[in-house]
Amino acid sequence: MNAEELIERIKQVIREEMYPDIEDDDGTFSFEIYCDYRDQLSDSSIGEITAAEDPEEALDDMLNEWASDYTMDFGRCDLESQIRKALSDEELAVWNEHENEIDDWFFENVFFYYPKDHFNQKVCVNILLDTGDASTDFVENNALNYWGGYSGELGKTSSIRWLAKQQGKLQKVLKAVRETANGYPDGEYAERKKEPDAFVESVVQELENMTNAMSTLTFLVEMPLFDLLTIKKAVNKRSEGSITLGKDTMCGLFNQWNGGGSVLEIELCKDVKIPLDLIWDIRADGQIKYGYDVCSVYAMCRSAWRDTLKDITIKEAAAA
Repeated sequence: MNAEELIERIKQVIREEMYPDIEDDDGTFSFEIYCDYRDQLSDSSIGEITAAEDPEEALDDMLNEWASDYTMDFGRCDLESQIRKALSDEELAVWNEHENEIDDWFFENVFFYYPKDHFNQKVCVNILLDTGDASTDFVENNALNYWGGYSGELGKTSSIRWLAKQQGKLQKVLKAVRETANGYPDGEYAERKKEPDAFVESVVQELENMTNAMSTLTFLVEMPLFDLLTIKKAVNKRSEGSITLGKDTMCGLFNQWNGGGSVLEIELCKDVKIPLDLIWDIRADGQIKYGYDVCSVYAMCRSAWRDTLKDITIKEAAAA
């Protein structure tokens, strides 16, 4: 028996005695690496992936690198040990005599891979908007904020103004904000009449309770990791499109730069459709870009991030 004949015998052992139907169409063998419920991406790994220009490609590269390490440390050794048990003493002698050739065959034809879908874990995602006010350091929401002088007027590029218009309540919100500011005697907060509209009342409360001058509208959403990577990639590529969030989404004003914001209790009256070009930042909570994340400021439990992502629409740019 020579090396080629032994390789054919090894292939026979794999396909007939160990793993039926494991052979790929090209004659190679691909083994799925077993994963249990504890095998999840860490926060640091998710941060590394989402920080990449192409997050989906970054995930593939990471899993391939891990699979390569597994192959060298465990996979090859375990597989070879199983195969050797099925070989005769004569066949083992040929293996030992042609070890380099057998190693080359394994290297070129035997692969291990992680099941990618296993890592599509649920993640808590923060979506921060830039409705045109990033150029002014997100100070356009200082209408009822003590630190901003409660002018009673939302800035033209305010994210709250954008939301009120999107919800069909802009005029009601502007009127309520103006009346609330005018009701503060001598620069002090005073008891006010509660707005009958739940959305308008929640917006006024959000503006009243803002603790600093630099906050933007932020949505808290639980979603599968793959959805986050799809949206993040589209935002990075400046693709046209939008995401739609259900009206039960927790949202409000948040300042990740100084670690503050408001009460995050705006009550949406209908689903909100967010164009991709208005997403200033989208990332898993815990992946801090500037200063603080939501959980580190509010210490909220995971249930604050709700499964409210209803739609992702991406329009790819036409090929040149």
